[in-house]
Amino acid sequence: MNRQDTSVRKSIFLCALLFTCCHFHALATHLVGGEMYYDYVGDNQYEIHLIIYRDCGPTNTNGTDFDIQANIAVYEGFDLYFSGAVLLDNNAVTSIDLQSGNPCAELPPGVCVERAVYTTVIDLPPSEEPYTIVYQRCCRNPQVINLLDPMNTGFTIFAEIPPILANENLDVTINSSPRFDFLPQAYVCVGQPFSLPNPAEDLDGDSLFYTIGDVFIGGSFSAPSPNPPLGPPFDNVTWANGYGPMTPLGDEEPDWITIDPSNGTVTGTPTTIGKYVLGVYVNEFRQDENGNWVNLGKMLRDFTIDVVPCELVIPDIEWPDPCSGLDVQFDVDADEGDFFWEFGEAGGADTSSSIAPLHIYSEEGNYTVSLIYDLGGCGDSVQFSVLVAPPVESTFELGAYACLSDGWSQTVQYTGDPMGTSGSLTWFVDGEEAASGSSPGSVYVPPGSHEISTELVNDIGCSVSESTAVTMPALPIAAFSMAEPPCNGLDIAFDNLSSDADGYQWVFDLGDPTTGIGPESTSASPTWSYGGFGSFDAQLIAQPGEACADTTVETVTVLPEDPLIMAFGAIEPLACSLETTVEFLFNGEYADQVTWDFGSAGSASGDTTVFDFGESGLYAVTLTIENDECGTSQSADFEVYVPELIADVELVIPNVLTPNADGKNDRFRVGTRRVDDGSVLPANTSSFTQFKLQVFDRWGVLVHESEGVGAGWDGRIGGNVASPGTYYYILNADHSCLDADITEVGELTLILD
Repeated sequence: MNRQDTSVRKSIFLCALLFTCCHFHALATHLVGGEMYYDYVGDNQYEIHLIIYRDCGPTNTNGTDFDIQANIAVYEGFDLYFSGAVLLDNNAVTSIDLQSGNPCAELPPGVCVERAVYTTVIDLPPSEEPYTIVYQRCCRNPQVINLLDPMNTGFTIFAEIPPILANENLDVTINSSPRFDFLPQAYVCVGQPFSLPNPAEDLDGDSLFYTIGDVFIGGSFSAPSPNPPLGPPFDNVTWANGYGPMTPLGDEEPDWITIDPSNGTVTGTPTTIGKYVLGVYVNEFRQDENGNWVNLGKMLRDFTIDVVPCELVIPDIEWPDPCSGLDVQFDVDADEGDFFWEFGEAGGADTSSSIAPLHIYSEEGNYTVSLIYDLGGCGDSVQFSVLVAPPVESTFELGAYACLSDGWSQTVQYTGDPMGTSGSLTWFVDGEEAASGSSPGSVYVPPGSHEISTELVNDIGCSVSESTAVTMPALPIAAFSMAEPPCNGLDIAFDNLSSDADGYQWVFDLGDPTTGIGPESTSASPTWSYGGFGSFDAQLIAQPGEACADTTVETVTVLPEDPLIMAFGAIEPLACSLETTVEFLFNGEYADQVTWDFGSAGSASGDTTVFDFGESGLYAVTLTIENDECGTSQSADFEVYVPELIADVELVIPNVLTPNADGKNDRFRVGTRRVDDGSVLPANTSSFTQFKLQVFDRWGVLVHESEGVGAGWDGRIGGNVASPGTYYYILNADHSCLDADITEVGELTLILD
């Protein structure tokens, strides 16, 4: 297998990989140009730069963007050597500053061109054949008029790498191609001559020669992005009637265009509005050892010239102030140029060639001023009217101001010249219109430093502006805090933190159930004695005198030195429940931090927590509570019991009761007994979840009723020992170790001895 076959297979594999993760945009009709150059980076490596230009304005009717990848190919002679896809870096997409080609023209609105750069590095070993790097794409803008069927005509962009081994008298081992400095995206004016610089540079210092030539077909509707692109020789485009590669703007004078072979400047005078495709070639020459010039290769720039109607540029004239008296100052916003003024006054020194002349008129009136100018090849004339009249005065006075919710109402009084029946007076605050007329009353002004101004236009069109600076007081801000921590008892000292205020009103308890308003104070930083501990809403109203006011409400916590109240409980698991968790409950007060310490078993925090001990046993617990505001803490030690799992139990119900205080059978109680070892379980570990005991005498009269396994019957009726004899009991209970509900009925013998 030869090198070419290997490379082709590599390229096919590379493309296959890229196609698995990427896709092409749909058929594009937005392409306006493109070019390609390369840099030799060493070790047979060439960095390829493919540049594509697109129309991003309204003429891109499909709104088509750049492809996310570009298919390129390298041909060694006429044989395919390499093909692959190059991904687009979004950072390589930039907008183009366009040239008009006419110093007196402004581009039409909506003009937009973007530039995308695709970059990759390819290994190209020395060869006796030239390498040609190719990119092809469809389609061109449908508004192109010098090509037949532009919507189905793509373009071919290429650059040539000279054969390194072909000429023993010429060393081209290291060579980088020329590259164009910028895009001459030509929006030239119809009927006006243009000159578009189109220079290129060569990093190797080779000589460059520029020509106009043919452009080539690329992709099509059916294959918009050929993969791989076709190699040389390339197919020429089909030119519309009257156009060709050397006459892209038309074959009739003055449409002919020329190119300077030394610098690439394109000149011409178009006569028809439209879009035109143009091909510019730059050829690279280098001298060999014998002094002969050798063509190393050429590169094509395929781009579009837009012939459009243009608006002539008029210099920005700084209009003189009307009604400023007989001395009138004129000026033009220009650094250089030729100017000729005519001031419209008969007789005297009525003309000037200065950029900024001062003309003194002999009398008041309206004058027509003419200016003829030339701004470096861009010239025209303009006329305008100047009113020469005495200056006017627009003065005003400021009065009192009143408070608004977010600023001040500043009284204003106009004292200047009358505006007349058709004149106008406008008031401004910091350049924003605030009122109109000679008697607006007042204008709104925010706190701080501001400018109040007027603009007067009288009957004859004279205008004048006056202004004055004002500084309005800041609005009050109400704020306060407790002077000491809230753990000093019922007397609370308040620290007033308000700003821009000199009057205060305090309300210490907004929650008074009778009036809704609590006790008040007008002190700046009062001390208030509360009637009890707790949390209360305190209100402060801060105001500058009798004007604006600001209100704030804060919650005040009143506590003793140590407000902590310890109260807690624990819910232990039931026997036979298979549970080893205990729920801990803190139900005290004023604790900001609650910590449960279980020794080596671990710890937890929170008012309510569930802790899994993992196995049965008796555990020591320490509860610690803390109050952050007061800096106090309390602790309590207690034990919890996680019962041992009992495999099986049975009820133990005695049948004899001897209430004689001898410590034996003095109380009728029901218990449980383990089946495995016969041990009797105490009442607190018997795990009854429900327990109700009823005792009846022989007449069926209820003499005792209790709930809870620990209660039982002490043999008394109404506080007296019952008569000996037989009694009957009914037991209803639930037990965690027993599946069924318990209902027991039996006899009990009470004996007295």
